[in-house]
Amino acid sequence: MAFVTADRVLDSSTSTGTGAFVVSGTPAAGYRTFSAVMSVGDTCYYSIQGQTTSEWEVGLGTYSSTNTLTRTTIYSSSNSGSAVTFSAGTKNIFITMAAAKSPQLDPTGNVTALGTPASATLTNATGLSLTTGVTGILPPANGGSLAWQTVQTTGFTAVAGNAYPVNTTSAAITVTLPASPSAGNILQLTDYAGTWATNFVMVNPNGKNLNGSTNTLSLATRRESIAFVYVDATQGWLAFSGVNTSSYVANYLVVAGGGGGGTWVGGGGGAGGLLSGTASLTLGTIYSITVGAGGAGAAARTASGVNGNDSVFFGNTATGGGGGGSYTVSNAPTTPGNGGSGGGGSGFVTGSSPGGSGTSGQGNTGGAGANTSPNSGGGGGGATAAGGTQSGTVGGVGGAGTPSSITGSSVTYAGGGGGAPTFSAGATGGAGGAGGGGAGGNSNIVGTAGTANTGGGGGGGSNSGSVLRAGGAGGSGVVILSIPTFNYTGVITGSPTVTTSGSNTIITFTASGSYTA
Repeated sequence: MAFVTADRVLDSSTSTGTGAFVVSGTPAAGYRTFSAVMSVGDTCYYSIQGQTTSEWEVGLGTYSSTNTLTRTTIYSSSNSGSAVTFSAGTKNIFITMAAAKSPQLDPTGNVTALGTPASATLTNATGLSLTTGVTGILPPANGGSLAWQTVQTTGFTAVAGNAYPVNTTSAAITVTLPASPSAGNILQLTDYAGTWATNFVMVNPNGKNLNGSTNTLSLATRRESIAFVYVDATQGWLAFSGVNTSSYVANYLVVAGGGGGGTWVGGGGGAGGLLSGTASLTLGTIYSITVGAGGAGAAARTASGVNGNDSVFFGNTATGGGGGGSYTVSNAPTTPGNGGSGGGGSGFVTGSSPGGSGTSGQGNTGGAGANTSPNSGGGGGGATAAGGTQSGTVGGVGGAGTPSSITGSSVTYAGGGGGAPTFSAGATGGAGGAGGGGAGGNSNIVGTAGTANTGGGGGGGSNSGSVLRAGGAGGSGVVILSIPTFNYTGVITGSPTVTTSGSNTIITFTASGSYTA
C-alpha cells in the first residue's frame, strides 16, 4: 500500500450518490487509467468533476478494488466540504494535487504554513520537551544557538546550553557531563584543532546514562562536532547531531615471549618486550592477535638460550626476549641474545661476557657475567630494570618487570630470568625478576622456567661437576584488550578469556586469535 502521485491520469465514471466510484478503465485520448499507476490498497489525491459545473469534489481516495476508487476523506467540495451526492451522467475523475495538502511560496518567498504540531511544549531556554505527535529535537531558544565558550585544553565539566571547542593537541581530554541535568538540556563539543583522532575526547556521563549506558564515550573522529540532549533517566544523554559510531577506543597490553636461560654458569633469559597504549578500533574490522611463545633454555654448552617469539596487535610488535649466554668448553662464553630485553651474559674464567641489549621502549639490557669465583651468570633484563650481576656467591638477579592494571587488578609482567653460578659449595642462582622471571639454578637444580603468559625470562642453568644443568625456558607472552562493554562485539577467535572490570570488558589472549570490532 502506497500513496501515489502520477501525471496524466484521467478516466470517466457514471457512478452516482456518495459511494465509491467505478471508473470505465478507458481513459481519454493521451491519458492513463488508474489501474496503470495504482494497486489495490494504494491511495491518491483525486478530483471529480460532475456532469454540471455545480458538482465537484477533491479528496483522498483509496483504490479499493480494480477500477474502483473509494472516497476516503473529503478536503473540499461543492457541498461545503462534505461528500457530494452526484447525479446521473458521465463524470471525469483524475489524480490531482490537493491545495489543502500543498505547501506554496507566498509572494515574499516564504512557505505558507499548513498547520501546527499536534503536541509540542517548548521550554524556556533548553530546547524542546517532546510529547506525542512530535519527533526530532530543536536547538535552544536562547536566540537560536548555544553559547560558545573559550577553547578548552584540559579536562572540564560541561554546562548545559553551552558549546565547547575542545583542543586535544597536547593530550587527550576528559569532558564530564552535568551532574544534575534536566530533560531538554543540550550541549555541544567540537574538535577545535582537528586532533581528536590522535588524542581522544573521553565523555564521562557523571553518574547518569549516556546513550542508554553508564560507559564513558570515546570521541575519535577528526573535525567532529557532536551535540547531546538529556532525555530521561533511562536513556540519559543522547547524541543527536554529528554522531560518530565508526570507531571506539580500546586499551591494550602486548607482551612477547621471554628468552630461555643459558647453561653451565648460564645467564638468565631476557624478558619479552612490553608495549601498552590505546587504539582506535574501526567497527567491522578484524584485528589479528599474535601471542609469542617463550624460547627454549640451553641444553648444551654450544649455544645460548633461544630468544622468545614476538607478540603483535594493531601494528604494535613486542620483541621476544633475548636468550641467556652459556659457558662453552673452550672457556669462551657464547653471545647472549638481544631482544625486547637482553639475555644475561654467562660466567667465565677470563675475558668479558656482557649482557644482550634490549629494545628501546620495551625492555632493558641483560646483566654481565662475572669472572670472579663462583663465576656467576648475569640476570636477564626486565621491562623496568636491567639484569643484575653476581653478588658474592649469588648469581645475577633478573631485571624487574612492569605492573599493569589493565585487567582491573595490578599484575606485573616481563621480569628477567636470574643468572646461575658455577659448581661451588653454597653458591645459589639469582632470583627471577618480578613479573614471571625464572630463578637461576645451581649445582643441583636446573634453571627455573619463566611464568607462562607473563613474558618472563628463563633462569640460567649451572653444573654439578661435569653434569650440565639446563637453562629454564622463557615464559610465553600475552595480549590483553580492555574494551568499553557498550562497544564489545563478542566476535573473537582463539579462545581467549573474557571477563569484566567496571564498565569494560577484558579479553586476555594467551594464544593467537582475533577480535572483530
